[in-house]
Amino acid sequence: MKNWFFLLLISATISTTQIAAQQPTLKQIGKEFMMTGNSVGLSVRASGILYSFDQTGSINKTDLSTGEQSRIGKQRFNNLRFFFTLNSKLYVIDTDGSMTQIDPASGATTVVSNMGYWNDIARVMVVGNTFYAIENSLFYRYYGFNTASRKQIGEAEFYNVGTLIKYENLLYSLIDDGSFYEISTSTGVWKKIARSKSWRGSLSAVVKDKLYTVDNSGVLFETTLSDGSKKQLDDTQFKKSKHLFEEGGKLYTSTMAGTLFEVVFN
Repeated sequence: MKNWFFLLLISATISTTQIAAQQPTLKQIGKEFMMTGNSVGLSVRASGILYSFDQTGSINKTDLSTGEQSRIGKQRFNNLRFFFTLNSKLYVIDTDGSMTQIDPASGATTVVSNMGYWNDIARVMVVGNTFYAIENSLFYRYYGFNTASRKQIGEAEFYNVGTLIKYENLLYSLIDDGSFYEISTSTGVWKKIARSKSWRGSLSAVVKDKLYTVDNSGVLFETTLSDGSKKQLDDTQFKKSKHLFEEGGKLYTSTMAGTLFEVVFN
């Protein structure tokens, strides 16, 4: 009986140690509340920089290593609909259907498409170095910003794509019912990750082969994409998280108060 109790105690100790080793910590980036008034939810990331809009419609850039912030150019975009980055340039599609290119170094702007050109587009995304768009439930790959040089990918089943998440050359979708899919950008085929609908109402980001989610109660989970196995990592530090995103293979979160953190895994 003593031996059995001793082995059980060792097992519990090892299990506790393993859980503790997986405990993430939050490393604050820059000053507290520095993202207040910036639309992190409608932001893009590239080369360690977070690009976001403030309440005036100006574009700001935040260095995710130092927290240093600065404004890009002088133009304001108060009717923004879509925002993305491609080949080291920033792009805005306005509610009037026009597209503008912004040089993140100089702030110089160039009109790419006139008013009305992108009115019928429901969603846009850049996966790898390729621009994709959804229009009338159809998924298109573009070869330049011209509807004459686009190719339909897959069938007309892109009517409820939920939250689109990209990681490098991969595209995923988190549907409102809690289902999670990988979408092939070459065939348009949807592949369900596990059978569970356990990601309902989650903040989400993909880093390498893991899906990280924060549920409505502020609990952080990690899901292995290869088999759909899910485990809890933290139930205390993410209760005030408003956004979760990936950049450069690292995971970040910003709070409702506007403080930005890198999620560090020990």
